Amino acid sequence: MYLPVYASRLEDLSNFAAKNSYYPESLRALSYNGRLLAVPRDVSTLVFYRNRDLISTTPVNLDEFMQVLKSAPEYGVSYERNVYYMFPYVMTMGEDIYNPDKSLQFYTNLEGRFAPTPADIGSLTQAQMFLDGKIGLYLSGRWMYPKISEKADFDWDVITFPGIVPLDASGWAISADSKHKEQAQKFVNYLSSPKSSEYFLNTGLVVPARIETSKKIDNKVFLDAIAGARAIQVDKDYRKTIDKMNKQFFE
Repeated sequence: MYLPVYASRLEDLSNFAAKNSYYPESLRALSYNGRLLAVPRDVSTLVFYRNRDLISTTPVNLDEFMQVLKSAPEYGVSYERNVYYMFPYVMTMGEDIYNPDKSLQFYTNLEGRFAPTPADIGSLTQAQMFLDGKIGLYLSGRWMYPKISEKADFDWDVITFPGIVPLDASGWAISADSKHKEQAQKFVNYLSSPKSSEYFLNTGLVVPARIETSKKIDNKVFLDAIAGARAIQVDKDYRKTIDKMNKQFFE
């Protein structure tokens, strides 16, 4: 998300030999003005962690999603006062993420009706509310998988969001000012190798950007989520824009 800020200081890696080994959206996420500025390490999307004791239906669109929420015995869905977690709704409804209209109303109307309010949560987090069996669908990423696997004492699984979700990626870059670019490229080649990629897979926290390595993941839903994800194109003012939107919509 901060790539444009450092774009002028990063080496162009567009000729990186193994590009075809990576998810195309991960390459787009790490490109700026047509230049690949980092070799992807992992891809990050959003999924629903589902408490099957509360919700057994798998919605495939937002209409079905609303029906599921209306029948949920507890809070149907998590709600974060952060536009990043609103983006799936904005993107699915076909609106500009920087100028949401109906999707903003749709999202904010969830709080208090189908999702807990800050008063309901108190000192807890959305994740803890989910682990306490209070939330049916918890929107988060792969990074929560190890904790939920360890802590959840109810029947749960992972399902895709019923629409489009944002995709981000992290990766390995080289300073444009480096005096040792050849050595740096060799190091990036090592860090992005299949062996290194498998190491990060085994942490359980990320989905590797290398396609073949990602197929070894223990839950294929995270791969399905990539198919329904789109990289967000950002500019140098992205962080300021997001901060402004958060203040405008949620404070």
